[in-house]
Amino acid sequence: MKKLLLLCCLLPNLLTAQLVINEIAPNNRYYDDEDLTFPDWIEIMNIGAYNINVAQFSITDNPDNINKWLLPDMVIYAGEKLIIYASEKNRDCYGCPGVISNLHTNFKLSNGETLALYDDEDILIDSITIGPVYAGHVMARIPDGG
Repeated sequence: MKKLLLLCCLLPNLLTAQLVINEIAPNNRYYDDEDLTFPDWIEIMNIGAYNINVAQFSITDNPDNINKWLLPDMVIYAGEKLIIYASEKNRDCYGCPGVISNLHTNFKLSNGETLALYDDEDILIDSITIGPVYAGHVMARIPDGG
């Protein structure tokens, strides 16, 4: 019985731990958004075997504000990736007005900052410190999701 109780308590954290910041493009020059601009972008990947609803998960570039940008009520399916533009346009976040075809944070990416992903209970899931990246290049996990 103790093992079952422990599993029930840990299962939500094990599922969210399957999300990773897979790639970032702080100097995007190739992939435009719906405004035909080239904002920075972040790729979140679900490396697990289960679908994860990311409602009220957050992503931030500021450790003093872990809920800087809240993800909308949506599912990242097992093995799938989600692109979020880091554009300062603040579109389609949880509680933001209107429906836009692409997600846009309320911040941009900068060299030297730490980008962090938190679950809906403010538990850190993943983070990456942004190093120097040439224009048009990305920082990525190799292999994909690794």
